[in-house]
Amino acid sequence: MTNKEQVAGKWDQFVGELKQQYGKLTDQNFEYGMKGEWDKLKGSFKEAYGDAKEQSEFNAKVDAYQKGLKDGSCGTTSGSCGCSGKDAA
Repeated sequence: MTNKEQVAGKWDQFVGELKQQYGKLTDQNFEYGMKGEWDKLKGSFKEAYGDAKEQSEFNAKVDAYQKGLKDGSCGTTSGSCGCSGKDAA
């Protein structure tokens, strides 16, 4: 699943690449090349932050699920998971 930080990071990387290509096309390689590199770097950081955030949220869900199993209930109401049925209707 992709979060907004990952999308923003990929967008910044795309814009950075466009700036670099525009700089090459117009012979303003230094000006747009540097701006493009900065945008690509910024995008990489945003994407990495989004990846870490997503992993952290996933780990929190897994921890909550495992804690529920230790308590004898997984948090579902169907009872189909094999838990002791505390939450089963």
